[in-house]
Amino acid sequence: MSMVVETDLGRDMDDLLALCFMASQGVEFKVWFITPGDADQIAVAKMLRSQFGQTFPIFCSKPDRHKSGKHSSGGIHYKLLEHFDMPLFADPDPDGDFCISKDDVFVCGPVTTFPEKLEAISELDQLFMQGGFIGFDVHDIEIAPEHRLEKFEGLTEVSTFNMGGSKTRTLALLDAPFQQRTFIGKNVCHTILYDVEMHQDFQVRNEADEVFKLACDFHFEDKTHKAMHDVLASAIALDPSLGTFVSATPYCIKGKWGSTPDESNNRVLVDVDRNRLWEMITNKREEQGNGRGT
Repeated sequence: MSMVVETDLGRDMDDLLALCFMASQGVEFKVWFITPGDADQIAVAKMLRSQFGQTFPIFCSKPDRHKSGKHSSGGIHYKLLEHFDMPLFADPDPDGDFCISKDDVFVCGPVTTFPEKLEAISELDQLFMQGGFIGFDVHDIEIAPEHRLEKFEGLTEVSTFNMGGSKTRTLALLDAPFQQRTFIGKNVCHTILYDVEMHQDFQVRNEADEVFKLACDFHFEDKTHKAMHDVLASAIALDPSLGTFVSATPYCIKGKWGSTPDESNNRVLVDVDRNRLWEMITNKREEQGNGRGT
């Protein structure tokens, strides 16, 4: 599978882990847009690209943001840059054309480049967005009690970081002619926690796995678990058969997002096969999906 990615890499480590996970699974990246595009974020992105052995362009979502003097990274990201003997700051690649095809998949968190820079992505078949919400009582799929977080009970709308970052651009994605849009429900991704015991089972197969493992090694020096919101979204993009979905369209009311069940080409993740997910993440799964399941 080949992907176009927009990410706020360099803040929470989750984005970095998701990119490592996708590269480990054999994804060919066509272009990365880094949000907002601070110089240390670009340095982290270029470090990853080097470790993955790929040659796609890396751009800022906000023009000249890398010249602002602002920083978005630190901590584990800086430890990784030091480990791989890479500079702490870097410039994005020169603006220019990038080549995408209809079969490429658009994977995004916060949306800051669409439609200005990524108008061409509206011609792609598939969109996967880490964001969205559909209340437990809005659909008729039974969710196991242990996978229903109390903080979401009884809610029909919630604030979501990625969608809330730009209501206008998120609504533009909903209007764009994708054949299918998939949204990773907040009440699902908040249940996906990777811990030290799981990490002990992690199997390194390639350079991307090495970065993933090293980042988690640093993280678990003083922590017991790591939320895997973006990794979940990446896994669903690679193998949608992991998920259970409701056909529904997101909407926004007073800054909060919910979803209305319908017969559209939009779907929201409401549950996931956690055993298969963890086997996939830790590389214990013998066969990967082809990424085009339903």
